[in-house]
Amino acid sequence: MLQDLLTSLEDLPISQEITDNPIWFPLLEATHVLSLGLVVGAVLFLDLRLMGLFARSESVTRAARVIPLIWIAFALALISGALMFAPAATRYLANTAFQVKLGLILLAGLNMLLLHQGAWRRLADWDEGAPPILARISGAISLLAWIAVVILGRLVPFTQ
Repeated sequence: MLQDLLTSLEDLPISQEITDNPIWFPLLEATHVLSLGLVVGAVLFLDLRLMGLFARSESVTRAARVIPLIWIAFALALISGALMFAPAATRYLANTAFQVKLGLILLAGLNMLLLHQGAWRRLADWDEGAPPILARISGAISLLAWIAVVILGRLVPFTQ
C-alpha cells in the first residue's frame, strides 16, 4: 500500500515536471537549503539563549521574536523538500539518512512541544534570568537535532 502511494506520488504531473525540466530541481534545492539555513540560524540563536550560552542580557521573550521566522522558513523548507521528494519518493523513503533526518525533525518538533507545555508556561519566572534546567536541556536537544538534520540532509544523495 505504501509502495503504491509512493509510486502514485512519483507519477504525478508535478513530479514529472520536476524530473523533466532542468531548472526545477536546482531551484527547489536552493530554496530548501536557504530556508533550512534560516530555520537552523534562528533556532541556533534561540537555543543558545535557552541554554544560557548567548545573549544572556536579552530576555527569552525578546529572543523568541525569531519564532515566526522559524515557522515561515520551516514551511518553505517543508514545501521545497516535499517537491524534491515527490519525483523519487520510493528511493528517498528507502534511504536510511533520509529516514533518520525525518525522525530528527519529528524529535525537534516533539521537543518544542514539550518545552512549550512545560518550562515555557512559567517563562515569566525566568525570562530575564537563567533558564531552568529543562529549558536548557530542550535547547541542547533542539540544537543537536537541527545540526544533525543538516548533516543528514547532505548525506542523503550519497547514501542508500
